[in-house]
Amino acid sequence: MRVVIDPGHGGTDPGAIGASGTLEKDVNLSLSLLLRESLRKCGIEVFLTRENDTTLSISERVVMIRTCKPDLMLSIHHNAGGDLATGSEALYRSSGIPKPGEVELAKALATGVAATLSISYRRVLAHEHGVLRSDCVAVTLESGFLSNPVEERLLKDPDTQRNLAESITRIVIAHFGLSQGQHQEMDAIAIWRDGAYVCDGILHNGTSYAPVRKFAEALGLQVDWNGAERMVVLTTKDIATILLRIDGAEITQLEDGRILLRAKAAQE
Repeated sequence: MRVVIDPGHGGTDPGAIGASGTLEKDVNLSLSLLLRESLRKCGIEVFLTRENDTTLSISERVVMIRTCKPDLMLSIHHNAGGDLATGSEALYRSSGIPKPGEVELAKALATGVAATLSISYRRVLAHEHGVLRSDCVAVTLESGFLSNPVEERLLKDPDTQRNLAESITRIVIAHFGLSQGQHQEMDAIAIWRDGAYVCDGILHNGTSYAPVRKFAEALGLQVDWNGAERMVVLTTKDIATILLRIDGAEITQLEDGRILLRAKAAQE
């Protein structure tokens, strides 16, 4: 099974601002990273639309989600609405027909989060939230209200976030009828260059791979994509151009949509 987690907001878009100044974008990301860790422990492939404080448009997120071809897209958000507003809710698509099980999963997530946090369950709601236009089961989760001082303290607490991530994982596994260890996960590795961390990669069939864009940009290269030719175009500072074709000797595209460069070739 493949899941895309979309940590809402980020970069220049802070999202909701909590009662004591907590930024929603930060809570969204920290919970998403813990959720990725929890899902991966159960053998589920997981990808994030952002892994740091990056500005992404809705259209960029939708393209990333569709490229990964996931079974589930889960967008992580937190609410605001006054210091007395309380409770969890979840959104599903309002345009077209919801995917089978989408409404049920939204309700299971909202009620499960409420139980984990010991807060009220508000509702599930059909909504035209942009990332819900995905081609898979898609839910936006609003775990609670940062504008409520009590819920803000809960939602930014690391231990509470870890409990919340584990609760969401159990709900996803139960909904899709999975069991722990049902799917084999590729080994995660760290990619370093000249003693400095660059990015996370994977060890696949005995070969180390790094995400093309992150590694190339760390080398000072401009990265472009030629979709018609299925080719990554790397341009050096002196305008020399390197063309890497998908499924060639040094670059490959996995079934999950990731475009990866052999780490050894990248270092050369």
